[in-house]
Amino acid sequence: MIYHKLNNTLRTYTHIFFTLLFIFQGCEVKNQNNSYGDITNRSYDQFNGKSLFIRDFELNGNPIVFLYDYTISYKDCGYLIFTGYRNTDSILDSRVKIISQPCFLEPKKEDSSLVKQFLKLGFRRLMVDKGNVYISTKDPESFNMVKIINLKDRLVKYKGWANLKNNWFVKP
Repeated sequence: MIYHKLNNTLRTYTHIFFTLLFIFQGCEVKNQNNSYGDITNRSYDQFNGKSLFIRDFELNGNPIVFLYDYTISYKDCGYLIFTGYRNTDSILDSRVKIISQPCFLEPKKEDSSLVKQFLKLGFRRLMVDKGNVYISTKDPESFNMVKIINLKDRLVKYKGWANLKNNWFVKP
């Protein structure tokens, strides 16, 4: 009798567990599809010629963002480092990392504004170059979403990637 009640209770909890799992899994997929729509419908023109990525997090959990500007004439000069407040779009600190001389690089108000916009997007990495958009939502080392304008690049480099819409592709 006790074994029978225990077995029924276990079966009920298992049923509840899998039902909740199914419900939450369905919600996750729906949110993921919506986020793709948000990503693909947005303009990234303000980031043209820039590469931004969250390099790491400081001890307080604040993101450390590196900003490379490929539009400047001294491309390999250096990069800007910004520290943002966690879960906000405020900038805590900014500094310059010089790679080679001569380098006349300093953080500008526009750069801070770009970093704030980048942090609002929730990406780990974003690079925009000549209309092409490269996005990493998880790992800053590799991109998992791209918008490729050049058909040749699309066919060669991103073969096997799923086509979301227009020129947007996602890594399988």
